[in-house]
Amino acid sequence: LWHYSFYHYWRSEGCPHSQHLPLMGDGPIPVIIIMSAYLLFVTRLGPWIMSRRPALELRGPMLTYNTVMVAINAYFFFKFISLSQYGRVFANFQFPSKYDNSERTHALILTTYLYSVSKFIDLLDTVFFVLRKRNRQVTGLHLYHHTIVPLLAWMTMKIMPTVPAFHIFGILNSLVHTIMYSYYALK
Repeated sequence: LWHYSFYHYWRSEGCPHSQHLPLMGDGPIPVIIIMSAYLLFVTRLGPWIMSRRPALELRGPMLTYNTVMVAINAYFFFKFISLSQYGRVFANFQFPSKYDNSERTHALILTTYLYSVSKFIDLLDTVFFVLRKRNRQVTGLHLYHHTIVPLLAWMTMKIMPTVPAFHIFGILNSLVHTIMYSYYALK
């Protein structure tokens, strides 16, 4: 049961177009390890390390990070809009075939993959909170969001990276993150 749940199911049901991509070849164990390490660091290890040190001043790195994240999220917002044919695909209620080999499908899979990877990069904002000793900003909702979104993005990418419902989420999430990171960059 363990082998099936954490390896065989994902291998047999996964999208054949994404098997070769990093983190996509097998089951969720590498992603679970990454997310567990993240949670361990931001809730226990990081605050413990920083308890003996002064808060770090990270204006330069944070400005760079926020500016890069604005560009990344704006890119995904416009790319998902374009690949969804400006919303027309959302009116088609057919479930896409994971064996579709069209150019649009490959572009959508690559965009979905890069978007999924960007959700792991988003974890750095919590690391910045910890290093700056802004632990009150590390709320349950923040941790829930930053844990669940990368896991769901990975699962979607693994099983059905072309499903329109995920791309609606990507459009909305990218728009919100573009605004949010713009605010943080200007702050």
